[in-house]
Amino acid sequence: MVSDSVQTIALEQLAEGGHYLPGAWARNILIASGLLNYQEPIVFESNYKSSGRDHFIIRRNKKQEPDFILYPNPARDFITIESKWLGSVDSPALLLIYDTKGRQIGKCTLSEHSDHQLIPLQNLSTGTYFFQVVFDNKKTNLKKVVILNNK
Repeated sequence: MVSDSVQTIALEQLAEGGHYLPGAWARNILIASGLLNYQEPIVFESNYKSSGRDHFIIRRNKKQEPDFILYPNPARDFITIESKWLGSVDSPALLLIYDTKGRQIGKCTLSEHSDHQLIPLQNLSTGTYFFQVVFDNKKTNLKKVVILNNK
């Protein structure tokens, strides 16, 4: 696989240099070429403290903002709105509909008892619209949907 000694030397330097992903890649090429015998080191629990993993930041407690998905897109007669927050909010959520100029042209109340709901589109002309949900007075990001009605 490795055709010349210059490439082999470069791969060996990468493999030994402590470069995490490039080193692993180079090591795998050398192993596949039969130029390196490698045994995976066994890491014991006591070694984890000094393994250099301290620089990773894991944010598990990040508060997730309410979000939703709409499908199909483009849509004709209806869209389905789906969100894990729909069935868990204290008060009904609102779906706001905006045109491309940012004017609110419609709204509807969403069911409190389901995580998805069908929204009829017969009152909307063919065009691009933006949908936004308001959960407990918190607005979600806008979602763009193309509607292909023959109104």
